[in-house]
Amino acid sequence: MLNFEIKMKVIRENLNKYLKASKKEKGKILDELADILNLSREQIIRNFRKAQLHDSASFKEGRGRKEIYNAEVNALLKKIWELSYRTSGELLEPVKEELLNSLKKDDKYNYSKEAEELVLKMSLGTIKNRIKYFKDKEGKKKKGLSGTTPSQLKKLIPVYHGDWKDKGVGYGQLDTVWCGWSIAGDFFWALNYVDITVYWSVFRFQWNKGQIATLNNFKELEKQIPWKIKGIHPDSGGEFINWNLKEYCDDNDIEMTRSRPNKKNDNNGVEERNGHVIRKFIGYRRLECKEHLVLWNALAFKINLFVNHFKAVRRTIEKVKVNNRYVRKFDKAKTPFQRVFEEKSISQDIKDKLIKEHLSLDPLTLKREIDKMIITLINEDKKCNQKKS
Repeated sequence: MLNFEIKMKVIRENLNKYLKASKKEKGKILDELADILNLSREQIIRNFRKAQLHDSASFKEGRGRKEIYNAEVNALLKKIWELSYRTSGELLEPVKEELLNSLKKDDKYNYSKEAEELVLKMSLGTIKNRIKYFKDKEGKKKKGLSGTTPSQLKKLIPVYHGDWKDKGVGYGQLDTVWCGWSIAGDFFWALNYVDITVYWSVFRFQWNKGQIATLNNFKELEKQIPWKIKGIHPDSGGEFINWNLKEYCDDNDIEMTRSRPNKKNDNNGVEERNGHVIRKFIGYRRLECKEHLVLWNALAFKINLFVNHFKAVRRTIEKVKVNNRYVRKFDKAKTPFQRVFEEKSISQDIKDKLIKEHLSLDPLTLKREIDKMIITLINEDKKCNQKKS
């Protein structure tokens, strides 16, 4: 039996004769070759086409665009993308080099120097196309429901829905996120705060979303912000619109405003971080083991470190309505840590402390700690729920 190379040699030798032949003559050539090569006529026709496409007399060798980003480059990009917790291309591009350097410290890292150079040279458009392919393979995820109900004390706090550009560092948006697939009964909520100027975000878990629980959690959250909070802007939920939080803000010189009911865009800075941070890491699991609250907040602390130091974010700088559609322009994607150093209002002492903190962190090590803690806590919660049932 003839091997493949010999068969292809015979095919190439008969290619010109086949191309110049009439329809009837082509049929005879196919029958003759079918007997000699023990192939079907369809197989021979396909091989004629392969030989034609690679024949230097008919086409130039290497016709078409050469492959630049091979499977190894794509695999390395996906590894970096997964390290960033599957962020978008725009947010991955400015931190890809730092994440790559972290991956290279891993003992299991085995990518070539050429692949590294190509990933670093990869344009934003190419990164976005490949991430889209990664996401398409995973499929779409369902969106959750809202757990906020309007408070009856709407006149207590003034409404604000203007421009946030000139607010300055220290003014942030506040929101609660429910952790579960149902809002019935007792379970965890997450209190999320985002400084709207530099997008420094901090969240903490709490048991339910009562007024006192929310106030106490806000006090703990306040300790994790590197600078003084000058103003907060929550939605119109009852956990915020109450005398407990209002009096605390008045006593500590914290300006308090609120968004309009059912107008999420008034609080868009924190709303989008609810999805990019809390839902990204925790999902929609129902957390209802109160005894694990300290452990979940230890996890939240590590997630806050990763998000603020290694997860880039873009700010909308222009929004124009064109033909019944809004077209947005964004600034360059940067991490909150990078944005801090652009703000002259932040003291050098604070910046020095953050530099020291940043140098002590490694994104790959931090990600592994976060992933391990998530798996451990989920398993512990399952055991806890089984005991209760």
